[in-house]
Amino acid sequence: MSILEKFDQCIERMQDEDVSLQEYINSNSVKSVTDTEVKTGVDRLIYNHALNKTQVVKICGTSMPTFNLVEKRMLEEGRVNEPFIQGQSNMYNRFDLAAFMDEFAVPKYFDNYNPIVVGIANHKGGVGKSTSLRTLATATALDTALNTSVVIVDLDPQGSCGLQGQPRNENDVYLTIADIALRDIQEASPFYTYVEQYGMSPEEVVLAAAIPTHLPNLFIYSAFPDDERFTDYYHSLEESEKDLLLSQLSDFIIPILKEKFGVIYIDSPPQDSPITWSGMKATEILVTPIAPKALDYLSTRNFIRFTRDRIAQLNLQNKIKEWKILPVMVDYNDRTHILTLDRIRRCYTDRLTNNVIEQSELFYAADNLQRTIYDIQKTECRDNKYTSMPKYEQALNSSNSVYREFRSVIQNLAVRGR
Repeated sequence: MSILEKFDQCIERMQDEDVSLQEYINSNSVKSVTDTEVKTGVDRLIYNHALNKTQVVKICGTSMPTFNLVEKRMLEEGRVNEPFIQGQSNMYNRFDLAAFMDEFAVPKYFDNYNPIVVGIANHKGGVGKSTSLRTLATATALDTALNTSVVIVDLDPQGSCGLQGQPRNENDVYLTIADIALRDIQEASPFYTYVEQYGMSPEEVVLAAAIPTHLPNLFIYSAFPDDERFTDYYHSLEESEKDLLLSQLSDFIIPILKEKFGVIYIDSPPQDSPITWSGMKATEILVTPIAPKALDYLSTRNFIRFTRDRIAQLNLQNKIKEWKILPVMVDYNDRTHILTLDRIRRCYTDRLTNNVIEQSELFYAADNLQRTIYDIQKTECRDNKYTSMPKYEQALNSSNSVYREFRSVIQNLAVRGR
């Protein structure tokens, strides 16, 4: 048997063991398994973000007597759930908090700001790109002062944004961004199958493909290995059609998302490829994570040279409004980190963020749990289960500082009337 025949034999068997996008998404979804440490019977991810009544009243900007009256009415109307009891406190999940915030007309992001797209990109793998994106996106969704809906657009066919989505039904829409972008190019497009069978408009199909999460205002568009065909289709097109494909995300998909989401995060694959260029064409704030290691520093230098030329080639110099380099996985106790970080500061000066994300085992634990560090409570770190208490605080504090800095960048660029 020749080597080609051996490959053909395996490929034929692979067809019988294929995994669909629907199976992939549902296999990574929350299975509603209650954590044994939570005595309330509430799912751990929901429990970890619950707030007590005093906190909810403060967020809603009202008084306790007024809140009690409104809560009673909304409970009778079936618009919120009964709070669960933890110790002496009534605890409210984030979905009910969102309902209360709407009822009390808490100011929303869209009242003062335009929607904006944040792209996270670096051709070097292992620099914390996806982890940084998940951290920033979750922090944005949890920010009740900003009060906006957030979506993660995962473009990496070989990776995953790594957040758990809520379980979906068989009749839900299962599409990746590549599926949507290729809808008019590939035969038997799954996009138009939903349009025809469900009687939905193209805009409705795009929005229905967003996967809900454990937070009411955080959604995900999952990537899938089959999305690699985006590059194959791109190279098969005539020159005049290539830019049309690259612009599907920026010109068709993003305008639809901006009707619902205030902040859109794009996670690009660690490669210089058409799908990465597609993400860049949609980006307004470009973020380049860099780890203070010699190899990462050298690889990022090459990425920056490539990116500069790609921005010029794609004529994006007026589209991308800001570019920030974000040091991540920084260990201030490691002398080589300090030396490399100093070199990074000298090289990138004003492009560098003022704050860094420090190294902590908490990030690795969160990745393994398909959570972010914000989805882990401090009490879960008892007995160094995930990390030590000091490392837990270090991860949260450094991430909060980075998020606050990026929130200022977003607000400055997105303010209405600018």
